[in-house]
Amino acid sequence: MEGKKANRKPEPVAVPIYGDMRMYFEVQPQTSEYLFARGSNQIKDFRMSWMLACQAAGVPGLLFHDLRRTAVRNLRRAGVAESIIMKITGHRTRGVFERYNITDQSDTLEAGKMAEAFLTRAHTQNSSQSTSQSKRQLN
Repeated sequence: MEGKKANRKPEPVAVPIYGDMRMYFEVQPQTSEYLFARGSNQIKDFRMSWMLACQAAGVPGLLFHDLRRTAVRNLRRAGVAESIIMKITGHRTRGVFERYNITDQSDTLEAGKMAEAFLTRAHTQNSSQSTSQSKRQLN
């Protein structure tokens, strides 16, 4: 392999386990230091297992990488800072991150609601300031 990718070394990132994920990890046998292992051996290639699991789950053709995109979208929608999302997902450049930062119609609708709420608050504040100034001028 040539170029920048050949020189990159994976940087381990500790990501907290939350929600019902903890339960699933706790029932896994503790036979290795690796999260994905058979006995004490690290699983390095799980493509066939992934394909069979997706078929069994009724989502044939789901790519493992699709989960990365979903994680980026969900973290962004949850309000996590993009720099933190990039750290968690391993995106080193803004350009690559943006390829995963997919928006859809629900994002656009949410942006519209946020803008409307902002304008309503701004209008309310301006109206109350104007009323206060008018009262002061009368006195």
